[in-house]
Amino acid sequence: MQESTPRIERAFGVSAVLVHGAGDTAAVWAELQQMLRVPSHALDIIGRESRPYDLVEVTVDRAVERAVADISSSTSGPVVLVAHSIGGALSPGIAAALASRVVHLVHVVAIAAPDGEMPLAVASQDFADLMLTGADALRNEMRGATFAEDDMEVPLGLRRTADRLALTRIDSVNLGCVPTSWVGVDPDLPRTFVQTVRDRLYPLDAQARLAAVMGADEIIPLESGHNPARSAASELAAIIDGIAGRYAS
Repeated sequence: MQESTPRIERAFGVSAVLVHGAGDTAAVWAELQQMLRVPSHALDIIGRESRPYDLVEVTVDRAVERAVADISSSTSGPVVLVAHSIGGALSPGIAAALASRVVHLVHVVAIAAPDGEMPLAVASQDFADLMLTGADALRNEMRGATFAEDDMEVPLGLRRTADRLALTRIDSVNLGCVPTSWVGVDPDLPRTFVQTVRDRLYPLDAQARLAAVMGADEIIPLESGHNPARSAASELAAIIDGIAGRYAS
């Protein structure tokens, strides 16, 4: 994993912080990071791999707190905050906590909602209703589990799961089906929405709603399915580098 360092940041002037989507880990960004010119740091949302945690106990506030701590320990100076899919549920909290350090917010087909509303419901009310209907059974199934692959050891008191579908579902409930708050986010913060034009999960009308809600100043179309870090890494890297270059020293 490519991680930024203060020395590199001073040379470039900015770094990129990458927040993955539901069912993923920081490793999803690995190929893209190899292509980026801007220094970058990819986060593991708590409850997986390098950040073990009982998945049932994950909340937006706890995930934001851990993310901000990781960003503060791994980067210095201004950052371009890039969130994919469910990661958009964390970007308002991260941006508010880091304040002026965040110079640009990029949502890669990421969920978002107005204050007090559920971001997943903006993308698809039917999907949000489905997740909430099965939430109690899912929590009973996942209690005590943290996501880890390759027989990775987990702390005492937790059990390992490598079930990505279950991880996607619990991420959707924990992060996507709770009210959003944009309190503390600079209303003038520049914002870009990356539109994935071959997305089978969120059609273009849903993406238009998500772009409007996050206050996008620009929409950049990308010939990709829902996860361009996997299917269009070089093209997405070029977009991120282009945005970061606006703030390069």
